[in-house]
Amino acid sequence: MEVVFDEVTKGYDYYGPTVNVAARVEGVTDGGQLCDPGGVAVHEEGTHIEVVVAEVANHRLSVFTIEGVYARAIGRHGHAPGCFHQPSGVASARGRIIVAERRRVQILTRAGIPQQVLSPPGCGSLYGVCLAGAGRSLIVADYEARVLHELAIVK
Repeated sequence: MEVVFDEVTKGYDYYGPTVNVAARVEGVTDGGQLCDPGGVAVHEEGTHIEVVVAEVANHRLSVFTIEGVYARAIGRHGHAPGCFHQPSGVASARGRIIVAERRRVQILTRAGIPQQVLSPPGCGSLYGVCLAGAGRSLIVADYEARVLHELAIVK
């Protein structure tokens, strides 16, 4: 097996070109085809209930009804607010969707509109995320730095 730099994903292909091409094809498809799902959260807003899945390799969130029917995607690959780079953790609170990415945490509305972007100082690779302090702060796991970050929610 040859290890090569992939211009599309901007990473090294350790699995071979067939697997990498398949992941890229899935990454541009719609319809709820998951590729490298990370975190999952149930988002409740009134009587509206959805399941939100962070897709690490697709750089997006996939949203499903509680019955498992694909509803929509939120975000795309990028570094601007509302875009994602390897989203791996997701939580839901106070009508917001919280997403842990490689180097930051985003707080979004149900529609995916960014409300706050948080970047912990000295972070390595963020992964899991949960709420603390009655929903006033977040705890984010950093598996590279081997620490937990506590972040305040201001909006």
